[in-house]
Amino acid sequence: MDIAGIILSLLQIALVSIMLSVDNVGAIALAIRNLPDKEAKKANLVGISGALGIRLIFAIFCVKLLEIQWLPIKLAAGLLLLYVTWNFINPKENNSKVKSEASFWKAVASILFADISMSLDNVLSMVSMSNDNIWLVVYGMVVSSVVIFFCAEFVNKLMQKFKIVIYIGAAVLVHTAFSMIVEDAFIEPYLTHLLTSLIPWVGAIIMFSVGLVLVLKDRKQSNKA
Repeated sequence: MDIAGIILSLLQIALVSIMLSVDNVGAIALAIRNLPDKEAKKANLVGISGALGIRLIFAIFCVKLLEIQWLPIKLAAGLLLLYVTWNFINPKENNSKVKSEASFWKAVASILFADISMSLDNVLSMVSMSNDNIWLVVYGMVVSSVVIFFCAEFVNKLMQKFKIVIYIGAAVLVHTAFSMIVEDAFIEPYLTHLLTSLIPWVGAIIMFSVGLVLVLKDRKQSNKA
């Protein structure tokens, strides 16, 4: 690959990394929203650093894994992401009195699980555009990690100020999860193209609608008080 080709690949990978980081930003912001600012930043850094290392390992094996037709990678990743999303918005989490240290490591674990479950498209895009150049793959993942780190801090502050942002983030994750599920080799043959397109959006709309109802209910109760 010549210099011009490398520069073009660098620009393409950077752009795609930023675009594919939206879901991860929402997931991490949800994971750290209940932590104090100092611990939130630390959990964000530790979680993203760990996820970056796992992504690099994943990049090495992902192409081979996808060649195994009977392995439902997207289905498993989608279900894992739904589980993680449920934990993010579960009201019990807000009411539980857990130690700060336990909350910190729980947030780190949530960041790792969410990032891993959503990394399939990111890693595949990096690998396909890098022409098997591992250093370009590393560059793309570092760019996305930096974007995720700083944007998650901003989104976290929005979630603390506006509760509806929590459910917007959850809706994005639900859309991503169902997109992976319906595109899995085990599921896709049984669905029409219309259903494959609709199911993720229906899931996201339901998630947002439920969140909106809960936010309005809380606001109504606050006004009465």
